[in-house]
Amino acid sequence: MIIGSGAAWLSEFKGFDERFIERLCHILPTTIEKLGENPEEDEITHDLRHRFGSDPGMRRLFHFWETQFEPAGLSTSGAYTRDGRIDLVLFWNQDQTCYLAYEAKRLSVVMPSGFQALSGKYVTEGLSRYVTDKYSEGLPFGGMLGYVLDDDLSSAAERIIKVVQSKSSELSLKEGPEDLPVIGTALRFRTQHVRQNGAEIDVAHSLLRCCKKASE
Repeated sequence: MIIGSGAAWLSEFKGFDERFIERLCHILPTTIEKLGENPEEDEITHDLRHRFGSDPGMRRLFHFWETQFEPAGLSTSGAYTRDGRIDLVLFWNQDQTCYLAYEAKRLSVVMPSGFQALSGKYVTEGLSRYVTDKYSEGLPFGGMLGYVLDDDLSSAAERIIKVVQSKSSELSLKEGPEDLPVIGTALRFRTQHVRQNGAEIDVAHSLLRCCKKASE
């Protein structure tokens, strides 16, 4: 549970996010090497989850982590319900109401039918879930991970930004997209959105190199 200054808590979330992305850039190449060509996003995230346990930096940063985490939702009667599954959630203490959430999507994928950018899916089935409070309910921050399978991070970012701008009203976009400093091999930017209850949420987008050749 978050108590106290929202601005102070947002700063805490951003700090944890930056340190996590730095560790992720070190761990991800091993995952990509082991999974082979064209891995699914769930395969990547699941493999990463297990590798986090052997990384000293991750163990110092976080108390524990989960994949396919189901945040608690409440029905009109007050009963707990399922409210979606978040790809990756990191906890820095035992309070499971305060977490760092990441929704992960593949980008720039070569399918049997040809190349697919998947930037639309990244926005409508990922980013939008933070805006609707389905993910990170009551929290000031969330993260998006883009697994870029052709390693062209700049093009992937440009396509996502165009979709975000075209859907700015639906996404209740207040600020951004705005560049963030590069961390490791991750290309980053941020967006800020206003939820239906008037609360604001910052979302940090980190696009990651996932070409097997680049990890060799």
